[in-house]
Amino acid sequence: MFKSDSLSPFAYPWYLQFGTVLLVLGVVLGMQGTPGSTAPSQSSARAVYQAGVSLSPADDGEQIYNTRCMSCHQMGGRGVPGTFPPLRDTDWVTGDKGRLIRLLLHGISGTIEVDGQTYSGSMPPWGGALDDEGIAAISTYIRSNFGNDASAVTAEEVAKVRAATKGRKKPWTGKELKKEENMGVPGDSTATDG
Repeated sequence: MFKSDSLSPFAYPWYLQFGTVLLVLGVVLGMQGTPGSTAPSQSSARAVYQAGVSLSPADDGEQIYNTRCMSCHQMGGRGVPGTFPPLRDTDWVTGDKGRLIRLLLHGISGTIEVDGQTYSGSMPPWGGALDDEGIAAISTYIRSNFGNDASAVTAEEVAKVRAATKGRKKPWTGKELKKEENMGVPGDSTATDG
């Protein structure tokens, strides 16, 4: 029925061809990194620059958003009512920089209130998958898009928060992130401006 010496890609049954495509796709997607992985993200500004592609931090933040955040927070940052909070016009994004950085580095679990609506669930930590430049790029992107107009987050600010919270092993709760000691960028009195 099938000739084994044929070089045609159609010489094999469809299910073997389909399985091979799924395997290759799985390997490629698996190489993207997962939260908690130690390999630096290829979406970080440094990795993009080293690859010879010239992207601004805003472009890099958009790329990170599209690959890691949009599936939950949706196009335009509108979220999903009751499930995933919106990123537009909320103090969780445009308010305290240190709180946003902590949330992105370590994730969040439990209930939070965003604009009068309660959301219950969890967000994964991105601190293991994104370096300081990557966390700064996604923070800046969401703080300056979707109708938001807040100041940029720098890699230096992320590094300060990362160092101050390096012992953290579990996601934050909304209640913890409302406490004053879990806000701000260590050594920076301007980190709460919007």
